[in-house]
Amino acid sequence: SDTSDDIRISAEGLKRISEGYRKARNTFKYILGNLHEFDPVKDGISHDKLLEVDAWALSKLEALKEEVTVAFEGYQLHKIYHAVYNFCVREMSSFYLDVLKDRLYTDSKSSLSGRSSRTALYEILSVLTKVLSPVLSFTCEEAWQSLGVKTSVHLEAWPKLLPKNRNIELEARWENFLLFREKILKALEEKR
Repeated sequence: SDTSDDIRISAEGLKRISEGYRKARNTFKYILGNLHEFDPVKDGISHDKLLEVDAWALSKLEALKEEVTVAFEGYQLHKIYHAVYNFCVREMSSFYLDVLKDRLYTDSKSSLSGRSSRTALYEILSVLTKVLSPVLSFTCEEAWQSLGVKTSVHLEAWPKLLPKNRNIELEARWENFLLFREKILKALEEKR
């Protein structure tokens, strides 16, 4: 809630908040399910070797880190909630995780495609657990421990901003693709 004004509570508001939590938790679960036996040190690849869609996802993650960091510094928890919710729903669930399914289920885990997707997923989950740990402490701790990390997520440093991972041109190119995809999906739905 925006704490700069009176906080309103209602059954509808609580339902909306629980739905937001469920989206974040389901994103965690899906990513964790696809990181089984992934060792970022041994299996991860460098950013310059990522497939384009994986680089796009990390570029969007970098934008999220910037937005969330500014919101935390300004004590604007409602902006953090909305930014993470939109990231989990729009970028992750509605697109990236959806198109990633084929690669995750058919490509070898040791292939470039498999390693690229899992490298991106590991980074996404790592950042999400760190930035959400102040507000979703138990869920983030459980997800962090599921990654096989021995220390608590609450003892980790805040994710560093990595401007080199942000690629505005790549994001713009994929935005055009996403608009085209949206029109195609709408036309397919109408035909059904």
